[in-house]
Amino acid sequence: MVPNDATVRYMDSVTLTCVGMGLPEVSYQWLREVGGGVYTPVTLDNRVSADEGNLTIATVMREDAGTYLCNVSNELGSIGAPATVTVIGRWVWYAGGCGIQVGIGKYFSPAIGDVTVYPCVP
Repeated sequence: MVPNDATVRYMDSVTLTCVGMGLPEVSYQWLREVGGGVYTPVTLDNRVSADEGNLTIATVMREDAGTYLCNVSNELGSIGAPATVTVIGRWVWYAGGCGIQVGIGKYFSPAIGDVTVYPCVP
């Protein structure tokens, strides 16, 4: 099964799923495009984990957006299938003293995750 593209909100989680079958048994490796069709292994940490064909990104950040490749292989060969993760903004309102800070969503000109401050006008 080819992994599906995913659109996920900033700070939510996402799981990309890839299923491969074969004899001898297959293994999975998740890669990420770094530009120009070049892929490097996904760095696993406390936010990013891989279990068989599943790649889970918890607490998605802007920099998690991009193209990922599920590479399924065994001693007879390998095949890869891409999936694109798109990160969209979410409204976040903060009341801070006299001003209001607004986390900007995807339909506004500042970049996703940018903060715009609206000061008080006497």
